[in-house]
Amino acid sequence: LERTFAGSLQGEQLVVKAFRFLLRQGLGLTNGGSPESLELRDVLLAAGMSLVEKHGQEFADVLFGAVEEFEDSGAGAAAGESARLGVAVFLGALSKHLGPDNPKVPEILPRLLQRLLDTSSTASVQDAIVKVMPPLMKQDKDKAVETLKQLMDTALGPKTNIVTRRGAAMGLGATVKGLSIQAVSQHNILTEIQEAYGNKKEHAVRQGALLCLEGLTLNLGRLFDPYVVNSLPLLLQAFADPNRDVQQ
Repeated sequence: LERTFAGSLQGEQLVVKAFRFLLRQGLGLTNGGSPESLELRDVLLAAGMSLVEKHGQEFADVLFGAVEEFEDSGAGAAAGESARLGVAVFLGALSKHLGPDNPKVPEILPRLLQRLLDTSSTASVQDAIVKVMPPLMKQDKDKAVETLKQLMDTALGPKTNIVTRRGAAMGLGATVKGLSIQAVSQHNILTEIQEAYGNKKEHAVRQGALLCLEGLTLNLGRLFDPYVVNSLPLLLQAFADPNRDVQQ
């Protein structure tokens, strides 16, 4: 489906028709909460992302208008969780094709963060959201720094829900990617992670520290290589951690 939406749709009419189908009909079929529904939702989200990636530059305004039209309609008001998630993810993907002065751009990041940190979000949904975050961070560096600190505090908080903790850690990596790799040293990210892992009383904080490392590694890839050596002692300690959740 991803390949079909990315490569087989030609012309504004077909692209917009397929996009509207995802919002109005396709995602609406995935509100059941069953494993099959969640799997279908992830497939449809990936298809929509591939469509935006392929055609977003050419049809950004039209696709953005389709999202707004859906939100303002009766269908949008009655939409289930999957369609609302689709709106957030697709807006994030479209944001890099919109000018930074577009009045709609500042509204997108709060929506993404809300879904990212929601305790009901699956790992695949969180991964879909973090993929569209870096362009937003590049457009507003001050907001990106604020978001970085918020996500770090959430990921390392002792009472944070594990799903929210993972979302915050993955979002941290995406935020750093948007700001640039220099943000790791500029904002003392590794130092904070190492200090958090040194918390002997709260295993959840230590788990958050490791998830932050995972988020940085997954989002930055080879860009994070210069920091891997400094991270190895922490990872080796984690294998011997007395708490199984931290070990895993």
